[in-house]
Amino acid sequence: MKKIKLMLTTAAAVLCTTASFAQKQCNLSLTVTPSAGYSTTLNYKDTCYFDVKITNNGSAALATTDTIVMGLVGTTNLIPFIPTGAVASGQSFSTTKAFRIAHTIDTLKAADLTINICSALRKQADITISGRPLTITYMDNVATNDTSCNTVTLKKRQQSGILEWGSASNEPLALYPNPATDEVRFDMKPDRAENVVVSVKDLTGREVARKDYGKLPLGTSTTLSLDLRQLKAGLYFVEWSSGERRAVGKLNIRR
Repeated sequence: MKKIKLMLTTAAAVLCTTASFAQKQCNLSLTVTPSAGYSTTLNYKDTCYFDVKITNNGSAALATTDTIVMGLVGTTNLIPFIPTGAVASGQSFSTTKAFRIAHTIDTLKAADLTINICSALRKQADITISGRPLTITYMDNVATNDTSCNTVTLKKRQQSGILEWGSASNEPLALYPNPATDEVRFDMKPDRAENVVVSVKDLTGREVARKDYGKLPLGTSTTLSLDLRQLKAGLYFVEWSSGERRAVGKLNIRR
């Protein structure tokens, strides 16, 4: 299985150790819920924080030497959790505001967008930190309770009532094939001599790819392609812009 790199250098001293531990058999379950006072319905520039609860359903107790890693499905983001004390069978420990989702799609004006945000516990054996494997202190072979999902609605941007240049051209972006693997295509017909720029963002709003196609022939329908081979499997937003004209589409990459 391909190793997953945990890019958290500040925690490396805590997470990496040369000590030897017995591998306990554990059955951990994950529950992710919106933090108190936050909503999963987001207007533009709103943020929702999420709490994480990990329950020990196994017979062996968790200890402060156990590093539990959670990942956001569809991204490379990983979050480590270390119990502050022993967590006996049937007990849980929680972290408030463990991560956040932000609405950063300024071109979302045609309709609301609903997405599923899923988090999952990762096996210790799949994690490396700066090329070093994470010390395996427990085994969790029950995967049915390792994932927790929340539905998030991104609200379309409201018109201000003031003339917005190019607002009539903020449209859905048709991407094909979708789902895609190595390449995705889209068609456009420029009406101005402006550079065509495509930005790809993950579910957290972080830009993971960007390409400038330059100026295209005016009044001519052109098919453009975008190389996806450097991106991980998951959900992304593809934003296309040319001058004041913009569009956005949701892309599913599968491997």
